[in-house]
Amino acid sequence: MDARAKSTINGLLRRFKLKDDEHLAELIEVPDVHVEATRKAKEEARKWKMCCVFLLLYIFHRIFSSGEKEVEI
Repeated sequence: MDARAKSTINGLLRRFKLKDDEHLAELIEVPDVHVEATRKAKEEARKWKMCCVFLLLYIFHRIFSSGEKEVEI
């Protein structure tokens, strides 16, 4: 092969390598976004669960505390 063909082929190979590196960098960044979104969703779900638990405790407390007045020993 002549020098011009070798130069062209090497230039194309470098471009493909750069594109592959950019694509790989994008693939590596995506899981970080997914992990952060998952962490936020779990934190939000935990807050809602705690609110529900406290609400149920309040309701049971109101139900059973009103029943204590009626019982005499």
